Amino acid sequence: MGKKKTVILVILLSGTVLVSLLIFSKMYMANESGGNTYQHGTLSIDKEFLVYVDHEEGLQTLNLANELTGETQRLISAKEGDQILDPTVNSASRNVTYLANSPEKTSLYSIDFDSHKIEKHMTMDAPVREFVESNEKIFYVKGNYQHSDDEGNPFHFYDIYSYDSNTEEHQQLTKKDALYISSLVFDDQSQKLYFIMNQSKSGDPFEAEQGLYELSIKDQTIQRIETGHQDIFDADFNTAQNEIIFSGISNPDSGSTYKYELFSVNLDTHKTKRLTFLEAFVTDPVYSESTNQVYFAYNKKFPGRNYTNFDLYKLDREALETEKSSYQFRELGKE
Repeated sequence: MGKKKTVILVILLSGTVLVSLLIFSKMYMANESGGNTYQHGTLSIDKEFLVYVDHEEGLQTLNLANELTGETQRLISAKEGDQILDPTVNSASRNVTYLANSPEKTSLYSIDFDSHKIEKHMTMDAPVREFVESNEKIFYVKGNYQHSDDEGNPFHFYDIYSYDSNTEEHQQLTKKDALYISSLVFDDQSQKLYFIMNQSKSGDPFEAEQGLYELSIKDQTIQRIETGHQDIFDADFNTAQNEIIFSGISNPDSGSTYKYELFSVNLDTHKTKRLTFLEAFVTDPVYSESTNQVYFAYNKKFPGRNYTNFDLYKLDREALETEKSSYQFRELGKE
């Protein structure tokens, strides 16, 4: 099942990341030049079903859509000041699981496709930004404590935890105090978690190092995966080719405006390959097992002020051919 992993709201200027507010912000960015209502980082695919978050009357809305028919239903709207994070669609159980984040707490819910019945799975008095389920366990990214930069802006340090639904026990799996951890995915076969992590030994965001990592659940060892890219943004796991597909900068040494494309890194050979050549802003890769396609959000009007002009595209992983999906996000002004 394809799942898009969200990222936390932190402005980082590490390495070549000069547009971090765009890449990492989960809040809607409106402007007068048009675009659509899709919120970057909230896409999930399973067979013909896809879910994503947009906004309606200023509130975040969780949407379930059928790519084949184009039919869309709004499952739930967030309360004012709250966020809907990391939705995951499951066509077999016909539900969507998601995080509801408020200033005081975070809860994990699931909502049924048909009845819209909502079930709560866990609540924490801390910011939880991502999760992934495996059998009776839930792995999640939680903020440990709040920190302030030199200008007094608050942010959290993050680590990975597990929750056993049978024993209701929580266990801390990492002790990294990372500035952020994103794109958390789990491979059942290898019993490993894969994720993007940005950490700083001094705690200074300007000295942070970013990379792709794997965590073995068996012995809790962490290893960095070399990709040849200094900055990696959104990522997903491709089970068929045993690879991580990620968004990265295609022209880091050009001296001109950065362009973002999709790349893959094979977990056996650690070889990296460029997958798209769209010469703009490509992000949010989500792998579909049923079709061997990679869905992604594409903003051909980037750079510029229009950060909300995303189209839904898909990439045939074998042929490496891209095409625009028949399903598209709602346009601004058509709420």
